[in-house]
Amino acid sequence: MSSSVKNLWKKRNDPGYLNWLAVRQALMFLSEGLRKYAVCKMKELHSLITVNVGGPGVKCTCKYTPGKKRNPHGGTTSCIWAQELKKFHIFSRKSDIPWHQSISSQWDDPVHGYWEIAKLFMSDLGKNWTTTKDPWTTDVGPLLNLLIFCNHFKIQHGSLKAVKEWRNK
Repeated sequence: MSSSVKNLWKKRNDPGYLNWLAVRQALMFLSEGLRKYAVCKMKELHSLITVNVGGPGVKCTCKYTPGKKRNPHGGTTSCIWAQELKKFHIFSRKSDIPWHQSISSQWDDPVHGYWEIAKLFMSDLGKNWTTTKDPWTTDVGPLLNLLIFCNHFKIQHGSLKAVKEWRNK
């Protein structure tokens, strides 16, 4: 028997390993439910913001390069989209909103705009900001941050933070 098979055989009776497997499975079920919930609520938020900015077809007017940390959304801006989005972010009075990981020219898109907006409420996605196209390409950590940092979600933040802490152990 190979050493990896022997190690796996030993682990099957290890309470710590069995607990880890149970938590992993629970997080997988939780993340699937969170993804479905996030889609529903973010599409709802997208519709609300679209109406608030003047209806379909109204675009972000800021000029910036996606992926660059310095961009016009963080400061004083006349962009109605940025102004509206700040209202739903818990960091609305700070420049901590990760504007750099969202493509503002897609915010008005009726199909993908909701998830470009969602990226503004996630922790730093790093190089993954371009591959985070929808809830199913998003890790559960940034997904939990979406629910924490977006005040459109009416969820007990203490519970979400506890789940995040357990996940990160």
